[in-house]
Amino acid sequence: MPYVTPKPAFADRSAARSTRFVVACLPLAALVAGCTGSDEKSAASAPASSGGSASAGVDGSGAGAGSPSGGSPGIGGAPAIGAGGNQGNAGQAGQATGGVGGTDGGAQAGGAMANGGQVGLAWEGMIGGRRFYVPDLGRPVRAALVDNGQDPAGGESFRLYANPDWRALATRWNLAQLEWNGRFEHPEDGRPEMQLILDRLKEAAQQLAKPELEFAGVFLQGLSGTGSDAAWIASFPEMSPRVLGVIQHHYPDIEPLPDMPCLYIAAGKDDQGACCVLSGQLTTVARYAVAGHPSTLVLEPGQIHHVPGDDEQFPALWMDEILRLRLPAGIATNKTLPLKSVAANGAWVGLSDSDTAAEAPWNGGARPVNVDAQPYPYSGQRRGIWLPSQHVADAWRSYMSTGTFPKQ
Repeated sequence: MPYVTPKPAFADRSAARSTRFVVACLPLAALVAGCTGSDEKSAASAPASSGGSASAGVDGSGAGAGSPSGGSPGIGGAPAIGAGGNQGNAGQAGQATGGVGGTDGGAQAGGAMANGGQVGLAWEGMIGGRRFYVPDLGRPVRAALVDNGQDPAGGESFRLYANPDWRALATRWNLAQLEWNGRFEHPEDGRPEMQLILDRLKEAAQQLAKPELEFAGVFLQGLSGTGSDAAWIASFPEMSPRVLGVIQHHYPDIEPLPDMPCLYIAAGKDDQGACCVLSGQLTTVARYAVAGHPSTLVLEPGQIHHVPGDDEQFPALWMDEILRLRLPAGIATNKTLPLKSVAANGAWVGLSDSDTAAEAPWNGGARPVNVDAQPYPYSGQRRGIWLPSQHVADAWRSYMSTGTFPKQ
């Protein structure tokens, strides 16, 4: 699929803040995903579940879960811990008895799950000076969640990297997690940070004997100004073909690429101006949806700017749905496979207005009112945002209305 370097919607943030938006309703544009190549390995798009039987292994041998001498287990089943920890894949021997050796002087042999029943399969440490986590070295890595929760004004990067909702999603799909720590003010200044991300994924692929990491799809996340930076990084042609989606906490000023899902997260007690409060973000994100971009907005009730909330269940649900919709059927170890388009799926439209409320969980901040979700196409006159499926739409409607994420 050809990608052309886009012009960022705004040359700098001051231009973004001074721009006003008009809302209408137009359909999403459709893009066609390309074909897979001969280097693709068989794997289902759904996440692994423990105990199931696997299809073909990642090494193409057809050995499924439970085979200590076969290839790495297929997507459908739980990995077996073979004799001596050998998964039959060069470079991964010994996982069951201590994990991959230390890298960058800080890796933890044995992994974070050493006390959780999957001895040695998880790995967490430093890759090129950045924190890096893989839930299960015995399963194929399906994608990478590249997050930057750090903002100079007070964000804490570890808050999202170690968030339990994000970790549960990572475990479900076997997503690698990688931190990026850069902050820049102009689009082209993001190219070195983009290259650092790509280099760290390549280095991890080599050090952890997980070649699929070098070519895996990615989610890019940022907080406040680094949210804009994440969108800029996603726009570079070296990165855009593999971006599953972008998550921007508390700042919505960069218009996304066509067919690139973006989740914008507003802080209920944001004090950084009209562009950041719920009413402003509703207008902005609806404008993106009007232009054909799959753009979602959700509110973190009672939250202040620069600090992401502890409850990340909705972002995790959104990413879970994007993974189901966009991941290719196979896993490649020598090229990036085309991601599926989201434009043709059964999208929904989320509708909301903004008010304030003193009671919890709003705590004197913004409260969504007149919340509704309708199947696409929507012919009404209210401003609407994109929701990827009815399942996500139902959760969004409940969460926006009550401030409490519904039990799944």
